[in-house]
Amino acid sequence: MGQTLPTTLPSVATPERSDPPASPYPRVRTFARRGDRMGDTLERTFEKYKHAYLLDLERGAGVTMVAETARLDPRLVFGREAPLIVEVGCGNGEQIVHAAANHPENNYLGFEVWLPGIAKIVSSAVRNFDGLPNLKVADVDALQALPILFADYCGGAGSTRESRLMNATAESGWSGGLGESANLGDSREISSPIQSAEAEVLGEASRGVINELWTFFADPWPKHRHKKRRLVAPEFAGIAADLLVDGGLWRMATDWSDYAWQMRDVIEATPGLVNVYAGERPDPEDPEGMRGGFAPRFEGRVVTAFERRAGREGREVRDLCARRVVRGSEEERQQAAALRVVERLGRERLEEKPIDSGFEPRDPWYHED
Repeated sequence: MGQTLPTTLPSVATPERSDPPASPYPRVRTFARRGDRMGDTLERTFEKYKHAYLLDLERGAGVTMVAETARLDPRLVFGREAPLIVEVGCGNGEQIVHAAANHPENNYLGFEVWLPGIAKIVSSAVRNFDGLPNLKVADVDALQALPILFADYCGGAGSTRESRLMNATAESGWSGGLGESANLGDSREISSPIQSAEAEVLGEASRGVINELWTFFADPWPKHRHKKRRLVAPEFAGIAADLLVDGGLWRMATDWSDYAWQMRDVIEATPGLVNVYAGERPDPEDPEGMRGGFAPRFEGRVVTAFERRAGREGREVRDLCARRVVRGSEEERQQAAALRVVERLGRERLEEKPIDSGFEPRDPWYHED
């Protein structure tokens, strides 16, 4: 069990769901709002116990958005300091409630915008387990809310450590090589601007806060025009890299093959994240052949309604697992250097050819014999 802190828990209650003002900027939603209707018994249970589970967060321009000034301290929310497990898209709560009941030593925070699903989480915790003090739920958009709520742990909302480091390096104009004015006879170690920039970035509060992040069976948005709405994309991966503690894990599962391939590609291209099972368990249907990169089934993942439906419809479930590289380690520096090379050459992986510039040579003015 974590160490209990002598602090007063903040008030948790359901915010009023009124019509939000117009959003000040366009926003791509990774979820689809469903109806809020629920049965009488479920509603009574939810109304009675929601204050113990549903967080009262300062709202922003939309009903599922948090204000830019909103912050969340897990030590105050749970009244103790313990490993934090975050699940994005809890659905009916089968996974997070089961985990919270079987691992009281951890704190569990779920993000879910479907009100009946939140009510089922609360009802299950109360009726099946006589209450779970290590479980809380936030009814907001995780993509927008996570970097804001935990901004104190990642050095600012919407800016990853690696991007700040690479920007600082670019501004210095340092290319990593020796210029013409360099003294080749000087045997002293050459200090680079990236080292000073890295020291400055490491001094920020970018230590992470989440021990494990779960995104199981996120909405696959199967239509081609809707794929931009998929949660597991570069933006969310950057947020995950910022918020995970050193060595923290991001566990994923999906029953849509092309989404699994996208997840694999995203985590392997994100600074600060490595695919724990890179090259393993190749997928015969993968358009990239025997590339692999898929994990064995996570033992702590229960069979939910989503997985049961996938089985009935004949879709295979694929698991993935990413690890947060230790900040300031040699592994992180090597990864950042490799990604800078990849960015400069315009290719996703070092073994690929540089991308086509689009130049097409004209036919020669002479005729070859």
